[in-house]
Amino acid sequence: MQHLEEFLAGDTPVVYMSLGSIARSTTIPPEHKKTILETFSKLPYKVLWKYEDDSLGKLPDNILIDKWMPQQDILGEIF
Repeated sequence: MQHLEEFLAGDTPVVYMSLGSIARSTTIPPEHKKTILETFSKLPYKVLWKYEDDSLGKLPDNILIDKWMPQQDILGEIF
């Protein structure tokens, strides 16, 4: 996943958000998604969000969404 490696490059800390394999981020009510995105955009971190579709539109530069992410590899990189 070239885009993921490029996004994680550098020294900026990373937040990884996933609701797991049962719950889906797409089911979060729109007003809560908006609040989550606004909050994430203000963080001094990069944010990886496991999100099941492309419905969020344009994202802030510090947020990357994808339908699937190699969680063990990501957490191994972070820790």
